[in-house]
Amino acid sequence: MDVLKPRTESKELLVWRNLHARSELTSDEKYYYRTLEKGYEGELMFDKLTKGLQCDVYILNGLLFEINNSYFQIDTLLIAPQKIYVYDVKNSEGDYLYEAEKFRRLQGGNDIKNPLHQLERCETLLRQFLKNSAISYLLIVTLSSLTLSSPYIKLPMTSPLYFQRS
Repeated sequence: MDVLKPRTESKELLVWRNLHARSELTSDEKYYYRTLEKGYEGELMFDKLTKGLQCDVYILNGLLFEINNSYFQIDTLLIAPQKIYVYDVKNSEGDYLYEAEKFRRLQGGNDIKNPLHQLERCETLLRQFLKNSAISYLLIVTLSSLTLSSPYIKLPMTSPLYFQRS
């Protein structure tokens, strides 16, 4: 296992940290800033999991691509001998129920945007990018670090938190 591109804070997170330290943010701005911080914390937790891999893979973290004037971001790209794995890390607290293509929070509060929509877009754009680059590939898409209330839902995701809480 080789980490070819280590994770760093995004420019957006660094800007919001400075704004938070230097000015009074509105409640919406504080919520957005905290979401960015929690996202980065989740990515660091995921990095701890990938450090334990004992296989022949290359890891690239925090990638930003542009294709056809569309930008897309990949949290972690894991390149194995025969496959490419895309990990989109979500760090949301609480339990969620997935129904009617929506993630509903069980304890009340805000529902979250369906991360599968972002993942589908990322997969489509990455396939285009690889095709345009003449790279042959088999693409596997995985979503990580989201706790669901039901382990029986068949979605392209893993949930290490679910197994830790069982």
